[in-house]
Amino acid sequence: MPDKSKPEERPEAILIAKDDPKSRDLAVARVKEIGFSNVDVAENGKQALDLIEKGTYQLIITNWMMPELNGIELVQTLRGQKKYERLPVLMVSTKNIREEVADAFRAGVTEYLLKPFSARDFDNRVKQLVGRPHPLDRSYKGQINKLPDKLGQWEIDLIKKHAARPVITYDFRHPQRVSKDQQRTLENLHSNYARMLASSFSTMQRSVVDVDIAFVDQTTYAEFIMSLSNPSCSYTYIIEPLGGPAILDYSLPVAYAFIDRQMGGTGGNPPSKARPLTSIERNVMGKVVTRSLADLEATWEPLLKIQVSDAELETNPEFMQVAAPSDTVVLIAFEVNSQHASGLVNLCYPYFTLEPVMAYLNVQTWASRDRRKRTDTGPADRLAALDRLHTPVQAILAGGDVRLNDLIDLDVGDVLVLDAPIDKPATVFVGERPKFLGRPTKVGNKNAVQLTEYIVKADEANHMNNVQKTETGQL
Repeated sequence: MPDKSKPEERPEAILIAKDDPKSRDLAVARVKEIGFSNVDVAENGKQALDLIEKGTYQLIITNWMMPELNGIELVQTLRGQKKYERLPVLMVSTKNIREEVADAFRAGVTEYLLKPFSARDFDNRVKQLVGRPHPLDRSYKGQINKLPDKLGQWEIDLIKKHAARPVITYDFRHPQRVSKDQQRTLENLHSNYARMLASSFSTMQRSVVDVDIAFVDQTTYAEFIMSLSNPSCSYTYIIEPLGGPAILDYSLPVAYAFIDRQMGGTGGNPPSKARPLTSIERNVMGKVVTRSLADLEATWEPLLKIQVSDAELETNPEFMQVAAPSDTVVLIAFEVNSQHASGLVNLCYPYFTLEPVMAYLNVQTWASRDRRKRTDTGPADRLAALDRLHTPVQAILAGGDVRLNDLIDLDVGDVLVLDAPIDKPATVFVGERPKFLGRPTKVGNKNAVQLTEYIVKADEANHMNNVQKTETGQL
């Protein structure tokens, strides 16, 4: 029997609390248009609080003025409960008086959007806030009095951006194991990873995909696991020679976009209800994670040559026991934006995995290795690097289509008639691309092919079947 007392978990769920029906419907339509299908609505703050108690949400969008319980009172109630202290809240209001805006931030609002606003500004703030924890260490003392009595949106953003950090208590049970300098080095290192992912994802989706670092943070493993949706699309793997595990998690909208695109869709048709991936969908995501982990190996190469192995999919985060609940982990979140879907890709390193290389994670080491890398890129070095590369070459003589019934009845001694005429040249593939036409021959006691014609890039698709076109992004 399901536990009805436990809040329902849904991926990327958003609650919109607005008392005006027209404004509420417009906000719902806008949120769904940018890829978030799980949207609930409330007519006032009290109704919103009841829904939050019953469900699990990744973002609350609220007005200031509402009956029964206004937006500020709603936020104050949420921040008074530990389980909601990091729930992101976007407040939308026409109020622009300095002290009123300050009161909103002091109450615990994460973002404040001033009406009227553009659809693009609303979209960007929603995408940035979904699943991103509300910061606990903001202090606005000393910032407010420097601003004019009436504020514009850029001045409101300035309050949040330059919030001073107060003196905070230090929890010796959860020490900050990674210094700010080391976090900056990790961010610099993985900014290259973001660029590689953008290139790889764009190739696989055959459309423009932007990938940027959303944040770099350290938290406990238990908090990271609780932040994931269930079901999830998370991969555990081992990093050698560090000898420790790590996790790569794709938010479900991102995973569904890849799957839908590979199946011939637009990349914007997620299932109406979250569910674990099917075996076919796992195969599709297997190619995505293989490419992502290959990019991760290339990312670390300037600092340390690593090898990733034993990648396994886990759809229930609670079963990923790669670290103790209280262990410190470094969380690097990447924001992925495509035409039809947006979401986060999370990279989680347990501290004990990174511990062997923590001494090298500083600005000086990173800068010196970066300079050495730049001085080692002359033509001779590049030619020498190419000399060490190997690529598979294959010559395909002919091909054809066979009906499934005929394929089942095939036996040894049967003759298959192929589509190609007897005088058609063989197609020579270099890697996955057809590059030459050739004539079969032999050299000594080995098969060979004599190259007769070069295939220009524009004609490559004419020498590939549908499977090859799909794998190389030509179809």
